[in-house]
Amino acid sequence: MKKVLKKLIKVVGISFGVMMAGILVFGIVYEMTASPEEKAADEARWAEEERQSEIAQAEEQAKQEKLLQEQAAQSALQKEKEDAMYSLVEASIQDLISTGLIARIDSEFNEIYVNPAKWNNATIKGKEITAQALFTYCQRACEFKNYVIIKDNYSGKDLAKYGLTGFKVY
Repeated sequence: MKKVLKKLIKVVGISFGVMMAGILVFGIVYEMTASPEEKAADEARWAEEERQSEIAQAEEQAKQEKLLQEQAAQSALQKEKEDAMYSLVEASIQDLISTGLIARIDSEFNEIYVNPAKWNNATIKGKEITAQALFTYCQRACEFKNYVIIKDNYSGKDLAKYGLTGFKVY
């Protein structure tokens, strides 16, 4: 393996050397045979190609910066919308606490303890909307982000669950 690697390095080194010698010969021949007008035209063409390349790079960089600014603005707008929605959800949670429906929030285990009499008086749609609001609340406030369990405050029995898979009443 070592011999093959050494041979490869030697061949590549020779190939690179041959290539460099060819470039050097081309340069010498060019210098000796090109007229001053041809050299001036080539210099102008090379300068123009360099200028065009720099313009293209600057345009690409400007496009990238604009895209990053747009993404940052969209991200900020999305965060603002999420914050506004979360503020509404927090206010709703506070209302549910003040009305006595929510007795306790255990954010470590994603459990919300409710007054069973008030919970049982709600319609299925009302329960689902409440569970959805509690789930949204737990997206930020609870340990686990993908579900919330609603429990009877007196017995500890599971009453409902809301998560990424939907709403379930027990």
